[in-house]
Amino acid sequence: AHAAATRVHALHLALFAAVPSTAVAAWLWYGGQLVQRGRLTVGELTTVVPLALEVANALAGLSELHGEVTKGIDAASRAAAVLGARQTIEAGGARLLEGMR
Repeated sequence: AHAAATRVHALHLALFAAVPSTAVAAWLWYGGQLVQRGRLTVGELTTVVPLALEVANALAGLSELHGEVTKGIDAASRAAAVLGARQTIEAGGARLLEGMR
């Protein structure tokens, strides 16, 4: 389960890093085309680009959030395994937790 969660997290990191950057690059290309055609001014284009970067950074933050949630789920699973393990005491005072691997 942990390996699958790690793969999903890696995919999210890649997507949330590549998609917003690609979208900003596409917007710059399309905006440049509009500037060349006279439908948009350079000032209008440069006003919108920082806004697009803010949106891209927010989407990248979602990837961070997903990673933290995944870590929390994994930690809760490990804690539940420890708390649910049956404890036995053997001769000599050694303590074993059954069910833990």
